[in-house]
Amino acid sequence: MHPRMFPSYKVKARKRIGDFISVISDKNSKELGKLFCKKCKQEEIKLPYLWVKLPLKFEKIAKWLMDTLRSDHAPFWKENIPALMITDTANFRYPYYHTEADTIDKLDFDFIKKITQATIAAVIELAETT
Repeated sequence: MHPRMFPSYKVKARKRIGDFISVISDKNSKELGKLFCKKCKQEEIKLPYLWVKLPLKFEKIAKWLMDTLRSDHAPFWKENIPALMITDTANFRYPYYHTEADTIDKLDFDFIKKITQATIAAVIELAETT
């Protein structure tokens, strides 16, 4: 993986297990991705991530990388509004995705807490700087 296009923090991506999140940004969301990833590295959070910086706008992403539009960020990208896709990569690394076996006992609440903390920290900084 190219480190400039796919910067990461505390990730062993080849293991193919959901112990890190993927942060996906489009061309308009690069600064938002940078802010979120900075928050993931905070001492009290330490959330492993792999940041996929797509140097494309919505039209090209829709043509070539449809799987990156499978979430709530897609309508924002379509309107050129910065947004991130923050994902554990769903069915690509989690065999129970959208099945009856996808039960609460499989959730990692500490991991969920770290995602929430990084999100809140990024939103607070964004609100303070705009």
